[in-house]
Amino acid sequence: MEVTTELHKELMQAFDEIQMPRTPYVLEELIVNTKFTDEQRYAQCVLEMSIAYDNLRLAQIDMSLKQLQIDELNDSVEKQRLKKLKKQIELEQTQRAVLGAEREFTYLFNLWRKFKKQYTREELNEAQPLEYKMRLETQALLDMKSKQLWISAWNLEWLRQINIKPEQIWLPQQQDDIEKKYLEEWKLKALIIIPSEHRLTAVQLDELLSHVEMPSNVNYRIENIHDSPVADNYNAWFLKAIEEWVTHVVTLEDDQVLYPDSLIKLFDFALDNPDCCVGAWYPKRQKSCRQGVHIKLSWWHRRFLDDDWWVHEVKTLAMWLSIYPIDIIKQLDYPYCKATNALSQDSYLSQKILDKWYKLLVDTNIKIWHKDRDGTIYL
Repeated sequence: MEVTTELHKELMQAFDEIQMPRTPYVLEELIVNTKFTDEQRYAQCVLEMSIAYDNLRLAQIDMSLKQLQIDELNDSVEKQRLKKLKKQIELEQTQRAVLGAEREFTYLFNLWRKFKKQYTREELNEAQPLEYKMRLETQALLDMKSKQLWISAWNLEWLRQINIKPEQIWLPQQQDDIEKKYLEEWKLKALIIIPSEHRLTAVQLDELLSHVEMPSNVNYRIENIHDSPVADNYNAWFLKAIEEWVTHVVTLEDDQVLYPDSLIKLFDFALDNPDCCVGAWYPKRQKSCRQGVHIKLSWWHRRFLDDDWWVHEVKTLAMWLSIYPIDIIKQLDYPYCKATNALSQDSYLSQKILDKWYKLLVDTNIKIWHKDRDGTIYL
């Protein structure tokens, strides 16, 4: 086959066009986004960018050296002509390597710029436990899906090393009716939603929940929602809970302090009142105050709920520590939560639940504290 000048030009153009060792899809979805936490996605992006940057600089130097070698052969005869041709081909290969490295680095650079925060090494280290917890839980879930609820010995050992018991693994995904019925008779599945202004670190999540006991009959998953409006985040996660066969959604604010048995008591209360949404008693932000933030109706007047050790039906169920059966949420029209000029998302959701003739209950025997940003605790 004779390669004409025009064909050679066309081939070089085709070779140049495809140059990029890893496509944007591979870089973003199969490398950076395989990490579970924002901190680790950021670290992976920067690592890949540093490798691409070094490769680019080395390839540019190599390309310059090859050009110099070609220039040195300009005055030689036929043998030198062949050597020069070989060097020319090597130069073209290096030029394509530079082109691909430039494209890869440019994409990684733009991806890096999209991160809302540039993390420090200390923050990356702090996020490692949560990253590996989520990764190992995912591996265990894949085992459970492929091996009919069995987790491999290898993944069980990894879970043991980070102090996760197999029964704590929450099994999402789609299930047929028989599987769903079997699992529902065995365990409840709870989604714990924790809204915050910014993403909570692994240390902050640990501080919030590490001392709290979970009911033995509940598989749970924790989601920290942040950045977007709180009501929008609640709506999105209520929908996700419906799609993934969750039985109960638990809402918990990040500035609460729970007793070790708060969730055990609240789940017992919820199971005793399956057709109700239930909450713990929560004090107003006043020193030594015996009034809670929940609102009840008394002789057609609204009043705050006193700490009187009784169970009360309320008009507004605050979302600071509350449990919503997903079967009740399914009965509501979307959006479930909405912040208006007059109502918070708590009051909006409460009214929608009451409109369907379900009750909102607060047990004042189940208490939590409030902790201000300055460290002040209201009991």
